[in-house]
Amino acid sequence: MKKKGLDSVFRVLEPVVGKINERTKAPVSLSSRLGWRQPRSEWFRVYRDFFLPSESYDLIFLKARIAILCTKGFEIMDLSDFKSVTIPQRDDPRHEKLAKRCESCRPMGMFRSSENEFLLCYDEFGLYVNRHGDPSRTKGTIEWEGTAEHVAWHPPYILIFDSRFIEVRHVETGRLCQIIPGHDLRCIWDGRGASLPLPAPGPNGSWEEAPSQEARVHGVMRAEEVPQGRPGSGGPARGTGQHIFELIPAVPLFLPERLASPTQHSSFLHPTLNGSP
Repeated sequence: MKKKGLDSVFRVLEPVVGKINERTKAPVSLSSRLGWRQPRSEWFRVYRDFFLPSESYDLIFLKARIAILCTKGFEIMDLSDFKSVTIPQRDDPRHEKLAKRCESCRPMGMFRSSENEFLLCYDEFGLYVNRHGDPSRTKGTIEWEGTAEHVAWHPPYILIFDSRFIEVRHVETGRLCQIIPGHDLRCIWDGRGASLPLPAPGPNGSWEEAPSQEARVHGVMRAEEVPQGRPGSGGPARGTGQHIFELIPAVPLFLPERLASPTQHSSFLHPTLNGSP
């Protein structure tokens, strides 16, 4: 994607059958012989370009479509005919106030909460919609505790990164499960592109599987200041480092029956207990 004025221009590529197993070929020219140009791959070719008349922030691959996060909201596009629709739907006058708020906030992510429902995440709140993009729950929005700078996905949990803490919420209920504090927190991998298949809600629409113990979300935060000696100085200098970590749901505890019943709630280990400096 590239910006052209106020528009966002996208390029769609398609694989070339029979070229995938071929080695890359360097173009025959003086610059290639001198090593100035890298070998060129012919594995993909341009299928089509399209544009949106708005600024775009991110792109999410759905099962059969793509979702483009832009100033208009969530643009759902079918790549077979390049027709799109913007959600949440804003034609209903009952949702006029909600529509104005969606326009003033930035879309951050879109996640399947059940078989026929999605959770749209903005930087200030979350909103459940049905397959047609209409608000699906009467309770309205889910208000975040902070301001989302990034939203990551570890089914069935969404992890909302604020610079001061991480909110962990269950995608089906929106319930706040945990807050992980930190300093200058940032997400460096949100789980997309993982080799393992993503879990999905069951036939009855609920998440029945235990959360995967594979690391799907990585982050970084400012570490505690560490005194360091500086050559030629009389005293120690203060150094600043970063702490890189991965987030994994903790295994539920099974206590003796007479003491307590097995907990059904998973929590994520704190980065200082489960990470690498």
